[in-house]
Amino acid sequence: METVSSNQNSARMAEGPGIKSIEQNAKDIINNPASTLLRDAIAMVLKEALTRKTKTVAKVTYTGHQPKAKIKEQSGTTFKTLIPITNSVSLVKAKSLFDGATVKNIRKPKMSRKTKSQGSPTLPGEGSMAAINMINSRLPEALMKNMTSSTLQNQTGKFASSVKAIKMIKGKGRQWDTIQYTYDKDPYQVFEMGQGDRRWATRARDPQTIIGKTLREMAAEQALGRFTTQRI
Repeated sequence: METVSSNQNSARMAEGPGIKSIEQNAKDIINNPASTLLRDAIAMVLKEALTRKTKTVAKVTYTGHQPKAKIKEQSGTTFKTLIPITNSVSLVKAKSLFDGATVKNIRKPKMSRKTKSQGSPTLPGEGSMAAINMINSRLPEALMKNMTSSTLQNQTGKFASSVKAIKMIKGKGRQWDTIQYTYDKDPYQVFEMGQGDRRWATRARDPQTIIGKTLREMAAEQALGRFTTQRI
């Protein structure tokens, strides 16, 4: 790996012949006898600027270069020589994308008042689907951690694996968002209050209780805000 100074010296050696060729070709164009010389063109433009108002006052006779507001000429040229560049230049690797560079005046895209009030611009349903996918990827493990002796106890992991978040419904006005979910009702709905067997259905064992608690904990960790849950 080369240092910065070594890299710069190598670049000068490689670019030197090309720069000299460009400078010589520029001089040939400027001093081309078939075109107006650069110094004559400057003199014409300056003379026109200095005497522009005198033309309307008195008759003016010019000697030497005639004044011109613009010098517009076209010509073609052909470079007969090609300069081969055989030197290779090694690049200095930067530690990061912005190492050694300065970024100034980066303008943020303007958003309308409506867009600002809604937050970052996303496609309809894009944010909610991302949240649902994130929840489902971690939900079984989180549920099994919350299944203790006072609630449903984890034995095979089938109940935790059966729970799926289906949809997130945006709340209207000040209403909270709603996350709809489902689980295998056969056989686990037997523990659900109001739907299951009274001998087994308690608030502590109710699948809705443990699922709701787990979803709220995950929402707090991911800063998803407040929401209600609905079993479908």
